[in-house]
Amino acid sequence: MDFRRRQVLHLAASAAAMPALQRTAGAQSYPSRPITMVVPFPADSRSDTFIRVVTERMRSSLGQPIIIENIVGIAGEAGCLGTGMVARAAGDGYMLIAGDWGSHVVNGILYAHSYDVVRDFVPVALLASNLVMMESYWWGIFAPKNTPKEVGAKLGAAAMDALADPAFYARLASLLVVVPPRDQQTPEALAALQKADIEYWWPLIKANASAE
Repeated sequence: MDFRRRQVLHLAASAAAMPALQRTAGAQSYPSRPITMVVPFPADSRSDTFIRVVTERMRSSLGQPIIIENIVGIAGEAGCLGTGMVARAAGDGYMLIAGDWGSHVVNGILYAHSYDVVRDFVPVALLASNLVMMESYWWGIFAPKNTPKEVGAKLGAAAMDALADPAFYARLASLLVVVPPRDQQTPEALAALQKADIEYWWPLIKANASAE
């Protein structure tokens, strides 16, 4: 193989590897700017207040603020507008969603939209469940698909550290939420809970819709 051919092949291999190297470098320096957390709930609601308390404590671990954007949408959308925005966002860790049983289970069967509640997101952390509402009602953090695992791991660790803060529990009594043990806050635990709820609720919702 002559020198010129080897040089061309070397340049081609370097170019092919560049995106992966850039993603790795970006993950290592993440986060370098503020993060946006889409909250598909009204401002000042119990869900909104809970998410704000968690994200404020995540700031100390991440070194960057998390900016809350309440994107509820018009009546009848049940948070689909904000969820769709995150589904279409770049998987760089700078736009997340505080999803729940409604946005990432029920909406997947009730509404026709351009995103998939499972395939278009990666679970980050399971945050809590609600004592007042149905037993299966929960909140979790999701990121857009293709988010690097290293970025998801940093976000998940920050969320779990926030939930472990003793000062945090003073607020839980008024919010009536239950935080699961740390080993049940993982992305895998959130994915398993979402999967189980989809398998349970979707057939029931379909059957109810057919009966009407």
